[in-house]
Amino acid sequence: MGMARRGGRCLAVAGLLLTTALVGCTSARQPPARPAPAELGVVTVPERSGTFDVMGYPQLVAAGAGAVWVLCPPSPDAAAGLANQGTLLRIDPDTGGRPVMRFAGLGDGSLAVGEGAVWITEPADASLTRYALGSGQVSVRRPFGAGRTPVLMAVGEGFVWVSLDGPRPVLAKVDPDTMKVVKAIPLASAGGVAVGARRVWVSDPEHGLVSALDPRTGRMAGGPARVGAGTAGLAVGEGSLWVLNWDRSLLTRVALGPGHRVSAAVPAGNDAFDFAVGAGAIWITNRTPGTVTRIDARSGQPSGPPIRVGDSPKGVAVLAGSAWVANSGSRSVTRLSSP
Repeated sequence: MGMARRGGRCLAVAGLLLTTALVGCTSARQPPARPAPAELGVVTVPERSGTFDVMGYPQLVAAGAGAVWVLCPPSPDAAAGLANQGTLLRIDPDTGGRPVMRFAGLGDGSLAVGEGAVWITEPADASLTRYALGSGQVSVRRPFGAGRTPVLMAVGEGFVWVSLDGPRPVLAKVDPDTMKVVKAIPLASAGGVAVGARRVWVSDPEHGLVSALDPRTGRMAGGPARVGAGTAGLAVGEGSLWVLNWDRSLLTRVALGPGHRVSAAVPAGNDAFDFAVGAGAIWITNRTPGTVTRIDARSGQPSGPPIRVGDSPKGVAVLAGSAWVANSGSRSVTRLSSP
């Protein structure tokens, strides 16, 4: 999905009996086979499921414009006698991947694709980076103003949307051409952002609410739906809005239609970090155990035991019927195809 958890969140798991039953009765599936390392700078991608090495420490993943995009901050290692440069990696599911842009940041912000570009936020310097898909031109701006820190980001409905923390939290509506904030929408607290079903969705982690905004006016157009207090990420897909509560390690479905009915939350696995929706499922990375939890989108329940990937998986995105997982601890990416 291309987002980083903010502030090293501690997970207090609710529904302990259900979680214990889920973990105690299953064992993690073994990781797919890893192909031989490719030459420096070029990535060979498995046809279905498998793990492949990348340069740097892959952190964030996003999908769009027919490709998977992996943000790999620099590492102190060396390979083939060359210093390990941080990069933005573009992966074509059929032909493989290659780095398209150098990246020297920390990679602890957000990554998104849309409106003709790949977008990166960096909380440390409150910057917004645009990699233009057509020309490859890179632009970096700091449009958010003093005292405001980017939290999470989404792209769609003609704009880039960034939740900003600070004395007065806001949702920044950014023009993708000028990279300027054209509207600052007040928020009770800064949290997750998603775009879908002709709405912009924002979470209020302090009060446990999710609201739908009209992308044109910025006014509330639905909700708020009560999903439980705690910092949460949002994603729209498979006919619903999905809310991943990191503080409680729970996944909640919210109906997109009138009333925004909230379904019962289900366990998201141990140390849930990021999630993505697609290919009939919700894919959740579990950092400490090195696994991915797959939730069936139709039933809203776990589909099989956790799937082992690499060490410390973080970002995840879905493209071409597969989930793509950034394993920051083992400097690799895992492709998981749907059963």
